[in-house]
Amino acid sequence: TAALKLVQVPYDEFDALMTIMRRVNESNAAGKYAESEVAIKEALARSPEAVTLWESLGQVYAIWGKDSQAIRAYQKGMALGMVSPSAHHNLAIIYGKLGRQADSMREYQRSEELQNKWSGK
Repeated sequence: TAALKLVQVPYDEFDALMTIMRRVNESNAAGKYAESEVAIKEALARSPEAVTLWESLGQVYAIWGKDSQAIRAYQKGMALGMVSPSAHHNLAIIYGKLGRQADSMREYQRSEELQNKWSGK
């Protein structure tokens, strides 16, 4: 749930971030990615180390077709400690689309490793 994804933020920031994330979800659902980007950047200004926000920004950029920005957002989240099979999977797709096959395969394998670890395989 979103609540679990944001537990790393200070308690007093949680409600504000949840309000912003609702705006992001509504904007995404309406295909208004510029509005999503603005809202996520607002949240990042409040909590720049909340890795789920970096993943959300990467997702918005990926859906929007802004591949290089998506890569940077995912990489920033991972540098901060984000462990997300879906982020690695999305990176694999982006890298494949860009013809970066070795990078794509590395990210796909990392996604699979994380999925298997969490599923007990």
